[in-house]
Amino acid sequence: EVIEARRQRVNDIQPRVHRGLTFAFLRAATNVVLRDLNTTFVVRSMSLGVPTIYVDLTDYDEIAHHAGPERLESLRALTGVDRVVASLERAARDAPRDYRFVILSDHGQSQGATFLQRHGQTLESLVADLMGADTSVTAATGRGETFGPVNALLTDLAQRPGMTGKATRAAFRSRSVDGTVDLDHDDEGAPAADTDLVVCASGNLANVYFTASEERLEIAEIDRLYPGLLAALAEHPGIGFVMVRSAKGTVVLGSGGVHYLDDDRVEGEDPLELFGERAAEHLRRLDGFPHVGDLLINSTYDPELGEVAAFEELVGSHGGMGGPQTQPFLLHPTELALDDDPLVGAPAVHGQLRRWTEALGIRAAVPLTTETGPEEMPEPRGLRWVAAWLMLTGAFLFAGGLVFLVADLSGQFSEIVEDPGEAPIIVAAVMAGVGLVGLATGVGIWRRRRWAWMTALVIQGFNVLQLIMAVASGGYSGLVTIGFIPALMALAIFYYLTRPHVAAVFGRS
Repeated sequence: EVIEARRQRVNDIQPRVHRGLTFAFLRAATNVVLRDLNTTFVVRSMSLGVPTIYVDLTDYDEIAHHAGPERLESLRALTGVDRVVASLERAARDAPRDYRFVILSDHGQSQGATFLQRHGQTLESLVADLMGADTSVTAATGRGETFGPVNALLTDLAQRPGMTGKATRAAFRSRSVDGTVDLDHDDEGAPAADTDLVVCASGNLANVYFTASEERLEIAEIDRLYPGLLAALAEHPGIGFVMVRSAKGTVVLGSGGVHYLDDDRVEGEDPLELFGERAAEHLRRLDGFPHVGDLLINSTYDPELGEVAAFEELVGSHGGMGGPQTQPFLLHPTELALDDDPLVGAPAVHGQLRRWTEALGIRAAVPLTTETGPEEMPEPRGLRWVAAWLMLTGAFLFAGGLVFLVADLSGQFSEIVEDPGEAPIIVAAVMAGVGLVGLATGVGIWRRRRWAWMTALVIQGFNVLQLIMAVASGGYSGLVTIGFIPALMALAIFYYLTRPHVAAVFGRS
């Protein structure tokens, strides 16, 4: 992250935003820790035959916000998501039921220099200046896009019983509100009682609330309280349109005209023309929300470059209108046909997914299966080979130990080994014991017993540790001493047994 951020500065890549040390840690959390956890949880659920599984992969979204949607590091994150999907496809082959994969994005991302970079001040500062010198303003825009996935993970850990939950709650007590961890929580950021203005932004869309009234203010009241404010905002080069309620219905103000949403009438230049044919439809729906702002402000949009000006300090953003942020996708098997084309809005997508699950015979009332025993789970390919190898090596050691033990008791050990040492009977007994444990472990793996899986991990873990110590002390000669094939098999078996779909067979996540 440090190297990539520096490369942007050295090459003067524009637009760009500051990428601090905090983001480096958050990037590690979302693109490494959460990615592996998500993959593990989905594989575990598939091995249990859970009928419907949903997972949110935040890898690309997190990096694209700070680096840009089409930057090299963002595209590499997409490659990582591809690998996750490939892993899930492989796990599906061993699942006890058939699975269909539907991949969707909840939105796209639009790139562009931020509002602050373009105009030298934030949106809340601009509105406050236009309202008057004595205006008190609160920017209530949180960094949910940055901290949201990590907050969700820590909150889940904090709510768990046992030492994990206690340690998490203790570590993040100062950053928790009602049991929810919020790394961006700041008590001083809460709106004060005398605040005149609250601005909440998401990407290049902002809700502006005047505290002069608990009800949504109309144009006449705003003009009386803050003369010239609406006209100045509509004329500002960084603002594409302003939605506000009037006595005759809700209107959208632009620098060259007005769009009346209720009767879809336009006077002058249509401020929504650049934002697509469904822009008015979406705004009418948003206008019906009970907590929409007194002013709804969308930034300017450059259709040639597809760029917007985010009100947050993010080079890639979403939340408003303009550019690729309004172009999500849904990738589905060809056997599942779309009932409505195009799908418009999240409710329509949800309805389509529900109809598909019903068509596949999955009822919403079916409880999740959580008590499937290891014997009922599919056997991963390769598990029998591991069991056979453990039984073979265990039998070899056990037989060798018995031979040496019998030879020592009969006084013939010195004829087999030139330097038997001081306690050959102990060596033979240990050799036979280790072989017996290995043989029993192989049989247990074959029969899919949890104790055998745990024992195999311990044995192979010791073998890997022995390999590391031999190579560290003797280099290549140390590897030759321990044996190349046994060392390679120890590494391979240890890695294989720790794979999520293999561990799930033994009831472990």
